[in-house]
Amino acid sequence: MFRSPRLLTGIAYKSESPKPKVFVHTNQGALPESSTAQLDRSHVNDHAQCYLSMNQIFPETVLKVAGKLPKYLSGDLFRIVPGLFDVKLADGLPADRTHWFDGIGVILKFRLDANSNMLTFMCRIVCPDVVRAIEVSSKDKYKERSFGASSNSVQLGLLNFLKRLFLPLAKDPKTGRTPMNINVTLEKILGHADLVARSDFPHNVVLDPETLETIRSFDFSQLNPKLKGLSAAAHSAVDKETGEIFNFVAGHWRNPGRYRIFRVKSDGSADILAEIDANPNCYIHSLALTERFVIFALSPWDIDLKSLVIECALAPAIRFDESKKSMFYIVSRSQGRVVAQYETEAFAAFHFINAFEDGTDSIHVDVCRYDRADILD
Repeated sequence: MFRSPRLLTGIAYKSESPKPKVFVHTNQGALPESSTAQLDRSHVNDHAQCYLSMNQIFPETVLKVAGKLPKYLSGDLFRIVPGLFDVKLADGLPADRTHWFDGIGVILKFRLDANSNMLTFMCRIVCPDVVRAIEVSSKDKYKERSFGASSNSVQLGLLNFLKRLFLPLAKDPKTGRTPMNINVTLEKILGHADLVARSDFPHNVVLDPETLETIRSFDFSQLNPKLKGLSAAAHSAVDKETGEIFNFVAGHWRNPGRYRIFRVKSDGSADILAEIDANPNCYIHSLALTERFVIFALSPWDIDLKSLVIECALAPAIRFDESKKSMFYIVSRSQGRVVAQYETEAFAAFHFINAFEDGTDSIHVDVCRYDRADILD
């Protein structure tokens, strides 16, 4: 889907000392100016392959190795994917999942042993509560939070629309709670768990590294009561030296436009570094980190809360407003406050690739940017 990336120097943001300067490098080659329908997908045989379901539980199995594993290649590799799409509702109809990001999360584990030249594979569903909620619901009474618009919510006529609007979210019959589908990333949160599954929420699912079973879940607000919110970055920024993670929470309904940047320290406690009041209800998927700073970017990828309530789906509610500016907030890790902020032309981004300081008063940020929001379609 992507053209060969060109590393472009974006804008050099200059400021008076002691504020750092920020240099933004972008690979602006993700989407051509014309419709995404004109992208060259000749290397992809069949997009339907992306929607094939995996087993909910696949026991550890020895795989055939062609050749010999390098001597240094031993250990466990974990991945999480949207892997389950064909769960049936109680009436036998499919709980259609029309966006790839709505596949129910499956964790994969590859165990490599170079000494014996052996490779094993196993997988397991991350959120069995999501499956249970689907299996006890009929199509006309099933409603869930989703990333893309679900065909289950397509109802014609005012009466059906109102029924759908006030229909409660499906609940897990075992716990009585509304489940969340977690399928984006895996992290280690010191003081809490070595293997944690995460998505764009302050919700975390703890998994057993050996069996892959779901052990428990917790919200960031359980680490600090001030971290209550509806959204967080799916990808925390991680300090590889200390193991600390950095993220944010936003409430959207309560205190719209307030973003709390926080740190989970090596002892498992969480403290708030800064509170930023800015453009409300932005979709933010990741943030960046250097030795001394957290780089928090707000792009005008705005979430229309009215649409979010009606659709109960995130992607249809996101609007890219190119008339607004993108903002960079530089948060000092030692001082616990915003020490600089800069603006640039509007862009959208999922992932920050890297950030570093060059020994002067400058910060360099590598980000994969887009100029439109239709990459979500």
